[in-house]
Amino acid sequence: YKLTVPQKVKAHRGSCLLIPCQFTSERLVGSSPVGVWKVGSKTGKEVSRNNQSLDIWKNLNVYLVGDLKVKNCTTLLYGIQPNHAKKYYFREETIPYNFDEFVEITIQVIDTPAQMMEGPLVTLSCSAPAPCADENPSIRWDDLLNGTVTQNETTRADGNKAMVSILTFRASFLHNKKTLICTAQYTVGSVNKTAKRTTTLNVLYAPKKTSASSQAGGVLEGPAATLTCSSEANPAVVQYTWFRGNEETTIDTGPTLTFRQVTISQAGVYYCQARNTHGAETSPPVTLDVLCRYLRSDRRISKRTENSPSSSWLFYSNLAFSTSSFDFCFIFLASRQFIINVVPFLNYL
Repeated sequence: YKLTVPQKVKAHRGSCLLIPCQFTSERLVGSSPVGVWKVGSKTGKEVSRNNQSLDIWKNLNVYLVGDLKVKNCTTLLYGIQPNHAKKYYFREETIPYNFDEFVEITIQVIDTPAQMMEGPLVTLSCSAPAPCADENPSIRWDDLLNGTVTQNETTRADGNKAMVSILTFRASFLHNKKTLICTAQYTVGSVNKTAKRTTTLNVLYAPKKTSASSQAGGVLEGPAATLTCSSEANPAVVQYTWFRGNEETTIDTGPTLTFRQVTISQAGVYYCQARNTHGAETSPPVTLDVLCRYLRSDRRISKRTENSPSSSWLFYSNLAFSTSSFDFCFIFLASRQFIINVVPFLNYL
């Protein structure tokens, strides 16, 4: 008595699995043979009896596609999950005999992303067992990603045939983290059965959409002020670098540029650069507007003008301010008439 099965068979989670199986025996198989698969040991729990699913296989579709009368016990399973990764033993009830040989099912988790670089043409393949030459499964993809598909029949290393569908497309950063589903459809008698395989794309690309931002409406001089740099990249950005105006000298690194006590002299144009292992991108410029402080309405200064005596006083009342990239503020002086003066801000600290 001998059972011939592969010691290990690999399945993709959620897909179908073909277990090639044959046996020899001194006794003839009965006229109504019954094939039984057991889990764990020769005396373990039954998980199937002919095409009936039991125990941990109860959620599987089981088809004993081999002809037991000629000692072929090949079995097709649909909907394999990680909890099915165990050792299984076969028994034919009319001999009756529990074979010592077993087959171990291992599950390959394919939810890990399929990694590729942005730009070049890439291919993804999806295969499904084809146990019956005249009833090959049909394979379809849920999204072609503007690519093309070819299908052909192939023979695996174990001698079993399979249908293979190859999807060819040009990888884009827009495809990153996209989930693709490949579905194989089998016709078993008058019933259609499907098995699905899922993979998530991992597209590697240099930084994109890099931008620098500052507080809307400007910041008041004196307190802290922060500029922020953001970017999309895969893998993630490993270095942010800050520059000012047309200067090429780095003034700081990191996703933020912080001024602990911002001054008028720090107003101006800034930009950042984001870099990862696949390249770098520079942001458009952003302007840091620094607003002069309000002066108290009870404060006054003397200001000599061409037509006023030195003893005349001009009073500041509810002074307005505007933004500037220069080292002074625009001060509106309140008197009988508005007089616009450009004065160094530091004179009034």
